[in-house]
Amino acid sequence: MKTDVFPLNYFKNTWTPKQMIQQNYTFNWFQLIVILLFLNGLMIIPVSLNYAKMDTFSVKNTFPETFQMIDQTVVDNMSEADFNLGEMDLEEPFLIQTDNGVVASGLTNQEAKQVLQADGSVLLFLNNELHLREKNQSVSVVPYTKDFNLTGITTTEQFQEAISQQWFMKNQLFVIAMFSFILFALLLTELTLLVFGAAFFLFIASKNKKTSRKLYKNEVAIVLYAAGVPSIAAMVMGLIDFNVITMMTIQSVGMVGYIWFIYYYNRINEIKAQKTAKMHTTQIHY
Repeated sequence: MKTDVFPLNYFKNTWTPKQMIQQNYTFNWFQLIVILLFLNGLMIIPVSLNYAKMDTFSVKNTFPETFQMIDQTVVDNMSEADFNLGEMDLEEPFLIQTDNGVVASGLTNQEAKQVLQADGSVLLFLNNELHLREKNQSVSVVPYTKDFNLTGITTTEQFQEAISQQWFMKNQLFVIAMFSFILFALLLTELTLLVFGAAFFLFIASKNKKTSRKLYKNEVAIVLYAAGVPSIAAMVMGLIDFNVITMMTIQSVGMVGYIWFIYYYNRINEIKAQKTAKMHTTQIHY
């Protein structure tokens, strides 16, 4: 199998300074961007797996005015509701008007339609689904799960947690995707600044020396090589004990350490080459 083609050549050459320096010219800009996204993708794997383990999510900050309407009166009224396999049965419907909006349960379809058409926030319990709406926003419809029950819930905090749980069960994939995308963007921004910033300093430093790396693109390749092993180590650490800050520290510090190692390795080789050339010149002179 050929190992000198992209992307196999990246994995082949990312382990030793000698190969990194000798093969820094093999990538074009498109390939460098692909490598950058790949390294960032390694960091996202533990993030997605960690969020996939979430079993609850508080939506109090998502629907602040709606959750403010939940008081002990609402809890007491809903304690009379009987839930069975995702269906609600409430003998005494109620409608509570507050400054923020309306909390209601057990209404007819026509009454529910009128409530939803009114302004303000809405917390509406229908026979088989829950409607949440923050003022001037769209309605979020949440079907009851078959195991949903309010038995034993006596406080507003417990009630809010139960509502949050129902909302999360429906929107779990959205929440995971949203958090993963946000962290992907943040990690990509941090990695991009590190890579192109470090490459810029290497490029400036190389302008004062006779070196084969005369293009900024080559310096970017060197830095991406240096970020390879630390990114893999950060991913493994994230899988073992998830902590975004720890992962970012391992990746950034490891990359800087690799760059220094490559720099001193290259510097030592330059000194050896100068000594060899000087000895050769002396021999010719004699």
